[in-house]
Amino acid sequence: MKKIVCLLLSAVMTLSLLAGCGSSGSAASSGGEEKDTLIIAVDEDISGLDPFAQNTSLQNTYTILNYDSLLSLDPATGAIQPGLAESYDIISATEYVFHLRSGVKFHEGQDLKASDVKFSLERAAASTGMASKVSQIDHVEVEDDQTVRIFLNTPSTTILNNLAFCGTSIMCEEWCNANKDSFKNNGTGPYKFVEWKPGESVTYERNDDYWGEKGAMKYLEFVVKTEANSRTIALETGEIDVNAAPATIDFPRFESSEDIELYSVPSTQVAYMSMSYNYEPFQKLEVRQAIAYALNKQEIIDGFLDGYGVVKTTILGSGQQYSDDSIPGYEQDIEKAKQLLAQVGYPDGFSFDLAIRGESRSVEAAIIQSQLAAIGITVNIKKMEGAAYTDLAMNEQMQANLGSWQPATSDADNPLRNLLYSSSKASSNDSRYNNADYDAILDAAIQETDPAKAQELYSQAQMKIYEDIPMIPLFAYYWNIAANKHVKGVVIPAVGDAMVYKNMYWE
Repeated sequence: MKKIVCLLLSAVMTLSLLAGCGSSGSAASSGGEEKDTLIIAVDEDISGLDPFAQNTSLQNTYTILNYDSLLSLDPATGAIQPGLAESYDIISATEYVFHLRSGVKFHEGQDLKASDVKFSLERAAASTGMASKVSQIDHVEVEDDQTVRIFLNTPSTTILNNLAFCGTSIMCEEWCNANKDSFKNNGTGPYKFVEWKPGESVTYERNDDYWGEKGAMKYLEFVVKTEANSRTIALETGEIDVNAAPATIDFPRFESSEDIELYSVPSTQVAYMSMSYNYEPFQKLEVRQAIAYALNKQEIIDGFLDGYGVVKTTILGSGQQYSDDSIPGYEQDIEKAKQLLAQVGYPDGFSFDLAIRGESRSVEAAIIQSQLAAIGITVNIKKMEGAAYTDLAMNEQMQANLGSWQPATSDADNPLRNLLYSSSKASSNDSRYNNADYDAILDAAIQETDPAKAQELYSQAQMKIYEDIPMIPLFAYYWNIAANKHVKGVVIPAVGDAMVYKNMYWE
């Protein structure tokens, strides 16, 4: 019987798993012939190539293959470490100087310069997907080709985390300006972009001139298989090497297999349901309360994840910095939910559209549909591909949706600001929540250097979400990977939302 590998690190409650730490250069198949391509099945596609245009876990996974940021995160510990900046100086609470590595080149051959850093951070600030990551930056000054000075508009406890996030990846100014109408990825990262076939696959080739640790496999090919059963069969038959989104219903099958290894680690990824304030019924607090009281989260976990999940009352993952698990939740109470609807003119309920990305959360949506039917609410499930889903969100046309947030860094500000801060409405604030008190709490918290005071403020922010219910935290996922037993070098990150594939190899 194969075991499910779970490793819980104490101290900061980070989670990591390292498997097969042998020679990362090995790529020989069990039959002795050379294997140069690792094939990974994913359950959805990206909606475009520009890493600043969207902020999804899959996009971020691809971005860290193509690009580097000024700083980076150690995948096993979550510690901040050097990236394109080999060192930095903190001049004051609002001034930082970064010293770039020399000799770094973009994939198309251009030299990395400090002007590229300035260009990239300004480009991120103007983007729809990543603006919140650089909102604390006032301006950037180039001192010389290897030195860049960043000025903040306020002291920040999160700026270094944000500069280690792939959403602040450094792009080539010259190349971007010359290719505005035909964008493709040209970074400094460990893998070069080869091809994107929308709805089918994305392929990368190892950057043998990479400044850091080289990728283990020559090629990485990500194939889109939206149906869970299709991914399972493909892994069993050897069509793919890694199933990046194994269905929990197949766990017993994987555990008993002699050819497959299953890795399962509790994650900080929290699933939620957002309700848009643009849709009239959801503008009433009592309606949002009624929906919260109608849901049975454990039933959702059992039916959707076969029990592999943890009920959540806050959007922050357990063990994440400043998470407050004492935040109360809404226990299922059907009669109370009906009374609340009747109080505000919906005694017979109403209907709304629930948007989901791809196929992966259709079972969860169906369970929620059934639970809300008990209080007279009709849920119309709208399954959408990545691009259509993103367009609906950006155009503020979602009535409600199922989302999830895997924090890119360990700080609490990351999900709390991206998901609900008023100025994030154009990117990831699907509920269109706009609350000046909530914004003020976050603005105070991000400047607070006293951990106890910061905890108090972030707890207030989490309580505000509980009281106003712009979204309903549902559960925390396990991070699951199923792979052929010959795949080694599996690293499930302690923090962040991007799976690390550059270390994986075939032995």
